[in-house]
Amino acid sequence: MTTDNKQEKISGRTYIKDDKIIWESGEELLTQIPIADIKLIGEYTTNTGPIHDDWFFVFLLGKEDIRQISAYAIGTKEVLKQVGQKINADILGQLAANTDWKTNALWPAGFRGQEIFKMTKKQPTSAWGKLKLKIGLTETEIQLTDSIEKYLS
Repeated sequence: MTTDNKQEKISGRTYIKDDKIIWESGEELLTQIPIADIKLIGEYTTNTGPIHDDWFFVFLLGKEDIRQISAYAIGTKEVLKQVGQKINADILGQLAANTDWKTNALWPAGFRGQEIFKMTKKQPTSAWGKLKLKIGLTETEIQLTDSIEKYLS
């Protein structure tokens, strides 16, 4: 098995077809993103590496329409270059070395470097939930930052 085949099995493949970003793994379509509908491009990392992909590019089409592709998928670099040419911007990830939760807006330029998402603790309503909160076992929610949410409204 070549490195490309192994990488494709893990992270998939991205390409552009009919002015849509396509991310697929084998025969499974993971997402398709109409380039004309993209309102914001960013990236985020998680702490799931190296076993799982931990760096993603996100494409916000609206407050409730957020799609992503793996930074490690075959073709991602070329896809970002092509998208950048269409929107007249350099789309270059900055978070490759992060090993925990971090977000970063890349485009439009007015948002470059800003956080996209914020993590908030769920407020428990049950006795069990309140006990878990006291011992540090809270669940977190991921939400858009106020400035990004306002922009997308």
